[in-house]
Amino acid sequence: MFMFLLKYDELGLKSRQSQKRLFSLLLKNIEKMGGWAYFRENRLFAEGDKNKLAKVFGITQVWDVYQAEKDLREIADIIAKHSEDKTYKIEVKRVDKNFPGNSIEIAQELAKLVGEKGVKLGVQSYDEEILVEIRHHKAFVLMNPVKGPGGLPYGSQGKVLMMFSGGLDSPVASWMLARRGAQLDYFYFSTCKCMHRDVKEVWEFLKGTWGMDGTLYYVDGTEIIKELLLNVPPKYRMVIFKRVLYRIAERLANEIGALFLGTGESLGQVSTQTLGNLFVIDKAIEKSVLRPLIGFNKQEIIDKAREIGTYNLSIKVKERCSITSGKVAINAREDKILELEEKLSKWKEVEFKEVTDEIKVCD
Repeated sequence: MFMFLLKYDELGLKSRQSQKRLFSLLLKNIEKMGGWAYFRENRLFAEGDKNKLAKVFGITQVWDVYQAEKDLREIADIIAKHSEDKTYKIEVKRVDKNFPGNSIEIAQELAKLVGEKGVKLGVQSYDEEILVEIRHHKAFVLMNPVKGPGGLPYGSQGKVLMMFSGGLDSPVASWMLARRGAQLDYFYFSTCKCMHRDVKEVWEFLKGTWGMDGTLYYVDGTEIIKELLLNVPPKYRMVIFKRVLYRIAERLANEIGALFLGTGESLGQVSTQTLGNLFVIDKAIEKSVLRPLIGFNKQEIIDKAREIGTYNLSIKVKERCSITSGKVAINAREDKILELEEKLSKWKEVEFKEVTDEIKVCD
């Protein structure tokens, strides 16, 4: 298998105790993506599929690695062999201080040798860097970097239960929480007794492509929707619907040990996402809610969905929880919401126990 050098940023800034835990988890996550990683001379090397390695949270760059003797002509031959129709800048790091010349002098000599072989070079203007490390036993030539997501190792910061619809917003929010080290499980409010295939495909993509291997839970919400349609005026339905949804999710979160709920809400995007309504919705539960997209507009969310690969799947997900039309309350009063909730038999009498007892796991 080919060897790669993996670069990281945040992990190297942590305390020694934190680094030990984070790097241990990082190596396990690399294994989950089909790779194998190890440290040599304080550098993290890996073998495996380059594209998969570049999807591991915590990794900022994946570089091709070519080993050479500490001979500048041999190094120049390697660069010429693996270069493309690009303009390169050569950077040299001289770890072996016994090697003649300083880093700048070595880079200048290498540039001369490489230039003679027809490789295009630049200093101020270039397409890509080539890194050459002169180490104690060998030289490493690093080329063709692929950008990774950065962040922290997946699962290093505790569990979050993500309110998951499969549409544009919630997969992007899930990815952003995962990038910060959250371990995710997912909760979907279904409108039938089964898991909708289009939603499941988005979840499977996040698992298979990004290693976000949390459990997808779902619940049949048809009875709840009937209650809302019968007992709640249209302008208040979505606020009360979200309060109901949050309560069910909170109960599940407590059962599975999730510290927070997560959502794909962004401020002002729709009527239930005004500050006033979010305030009233949050008061239905005790857990805190993480909203990584709160400052994003829709185009920014779409751009991020395209970047992480969920866009084409998410736009196929059907809207299934539209339970109102016409004018919607944008700053619902809590006392009015509580008054209306008294008319919901399931809320008042059993706090949706029948529904939460029917939460299922997607296989």
